[in-house]
Amino acid sequence: MQLADEQVIVSVSDDGIGMKEEEVAKLFTEFYRAKNEHTRSIPGTGLGLSIVKKLVTLNRGTIEVDSKYGEGTTFTVRIPLRQSDDEEVKMDSSFKY
Repeated sequence: MQLADEQVIVSVSDDGIGMKEEEVAKLFTEFYRAKNEHTRSIPGTGLGLSIVKKLVTLNRGTIEVDSKYGEGTTFTVRIPLRQSDDEEVKMDSSFKY
């Protein structure tokens, strides 16, 4: 996690199976689950990332995905510290990152 340009930036990466471009394009769709030889046995509903996208959007943020099939994926979430000109997000000083 980092603070830059008046926004909180959180990136999460893995070196797992990655995703194909057509999978990334559908990733935030409710109930979408990428099904390939690597994911068939992984349980889930396909709701998690659509919920994350909605929460990020509600906070006027963005979420980006960079994925290479066979190499891994990085998700980057950016949320502004100011929600409007008059409103600043208060950060709890005890928060550790």
